[in-house]
Amino acid sequence: MFLLPIGHQENTVRRLPWVSVSILLLCVAMQIYASAVQPGLDRELRSLLEERFTLERKLIAEHAARGAPGTKQQDIESLLHQLSDGIDPHELRDFIKGDEAALLKKLKAGELTEPGDVRFARYQAIDEDLKAVEARTPAMMLGYKPAEGGLRSMLTSIFAHLGWLHLIGNMWFLYLVGCNLEDRWGNWQFLGFYLIAGCVAAGAFGALHAGSTTPLIGASGAVAGAMGAFMVCYARTRVKLFYAYILVIKPRWGTFRAPTGFVLGLWLAEQIVMTIVEAHAGSSVAYSAHAAGFAFGAIVALVLRATGVDEALDRASAQAAEGPAWEAHPGYLRAMDALDRQDYETARTRLHDLLKESIDHPGGHEVLLDMCFDGKTTSTDLFDVDLSLPFLIEHYHKARLDEPLVALYRRLRHLMPAYGLTDQELLRVATAAHHRKENALVVTAVSEMMTEHPASTALPRAMLLAAEVQARTGSIDLQRDTLQRISDKFPEHACAKLARDELARLET
Repeated sequence: MFLLPIGHQENTVRRLPWVSVSILLLCVAMQIYASAVQPGLDRELRSLLEERFTLERKLIAEHAARGAPGTKQQDIESLLHQLSDGIDPHELRDFIKGDEAALLKKLKAGELTEPGDVRFARYQAIDEDLKAVEARTPAMMLGYKPAEGGLRSMLTSIFAHLGWLHLIGNMWFLYLVGCNLEDRWGNWQFLGFYLIAGCVAAGAFGALHAGSTTPLIGASGAVAGAMGAFMVCYARTRVKLFYAYILVIKPRWGTFRAPTGFVLGLWLAEQIVMTIVEAHAGSSVAYSAHAAGFAFGAIVALVLRATGVDEALDRASAQAAEGPAWEAHPGYLRAMDALDRQDYETARTRLHDLLKESIDHPGGHEVLLDMCFDGKTTSTDLFDVDLSLPFLIEHYHKARLDEPLVALYRRLRHLMPAYGLTDQELLRVATAAHHRKENALVVTAVSEMMTEHPASTALPRAMLLAAEVQARTGSIDLQRDTLQRISDKFPEHACAKLARDELARLET
C-alpha cells in the first residue's frame, strides 16, 4: 500500500516563509550543479574501472597460461569465462571467492607479475586515480563522513541530495511542515533550529557508523527535526493522505484524513525499527539520522511549549506579520491625536473615515471598540461593536493571537453579556481558550454555542473541544456523556466518528 501526505488543515501562513523558500532554492541549485558534473565524473569512474577490470583479466589469464603450481585450472577457467561475459566491473568482487579471490589478492600484492611490469604499475595507479575522481563527486565533497567529522560537512550535507527524487521527497515534507513552523517561530529562529536539527541528525549517524567513510547526504535529518516539532505543535491537526493499493488485479486509490500525532507517530516508529536494523545489518538509508532529527525536534518543541517561548514566538510572529505600517497611517494618527485631547467624538469620526478607506486596519478596530466599551462616545447604538468585534475575532483567530481573543471575549461578556455571537465566532473563542488551557472558558463558550446555535454544523467540533477539556480535568463521565451526545445528535458529521472512536477507546 502506498501512502503520501498531500496537505493538512494548517496550510496557511501569515507571511512569506522566505527561509523555507531559500532552503528549497539552494537545494535545487546544488542538485542542478550535481546533475551537471556527475555524468562526466561517472564516465571517468567507469573508464578507470573498465581499465582495471581489463588489466585484471589479462594478468590473471597470463598467470593461468603459465600454469602456476597449486592453481586449480577449472577455477581459473571459470573465472576467465565470467570475466569475459560482460559483467559490470562494479560486480566483480561479488562473485570472486575461494581460490579465485586468493588470485586477485596475489595480483594486488604483485605476486602474479614480473618485477617492473608497467601494466602492474598502472594497475596500482588506477586505485589512486579512482580515489581522486571519487573525491570530486558532489556526494564526497559535500557529504558528512563520520571518519572525518567536521561541522562544515554536517552543514553542507543538509543541502545536497543524491538525485531529483531524493530532493523532491525532502522538499515536499519541508513544505508541509517547515512553512508552518517558520511562520510560528519566526524566520531566523526556524533557520537556526533547522540547521541544528540537521547537525544533530548527522551526529547520530556518525555515532552509529564511527570510522565510516560513506558520506551522509540529504536534508532528511533536518526535515525530520521539523516533522518532530510539527507533531508537538500541531498534534491534532488533521493530515490529508493519498493512498493507493492493488486488490487482486484492480487498483484502488483515494484520500483520507488522520491526526498529525497518529501519522507522524507511525512514521517515527518505523524509523526506530529500521534504525535497529541499520545498526545490526547496515542500510543504504540513514534511518538513524531520521529518528535522531525527529526526536530532537519534538524535544525542542516540548521545551518551548513548557517554558511559554512557543506562544511568545507565535505572538511575535503574528505582530511582525501585521507590521508597523498601520500605526503610521495618517488617518490613524489623526484619530490618536483627537483621542489624546479627549475629543472622543472627533476621534470616532476619524476612525470611521479610516476604516472606510482601510477596512482591515486592526489598530483602528481595536481603538474604536475600546472607546465603545469604555463609554467614551455618545453613541447609543451597536454600530461600532457590530463593525469591529467580528473583524477582531477573525483577525485574532487567523493570526493565532489566542490571548487577545480570549481577553476580548471576557471583556465583551463582562460589559455586554447579552450581545450575541455567531456560531463561528464562539468556536473561535473556544479554540483560543483551548490552546491556552483555560478550561472553564472553553466550557463557557461551548455551552453558549449549544444554547444559541443548537443546530450549527460547527457545534460538534466545539463539543469535541469540551470533551478534551473534560478529559484533561479528569471528568471522564462528563467526557463520555459529551461524546455520546455528539454521536447521537450528529451521526453523519465527521466529528461523530471521532467521538465514537474515543468512546470505544474509553470502554477498553
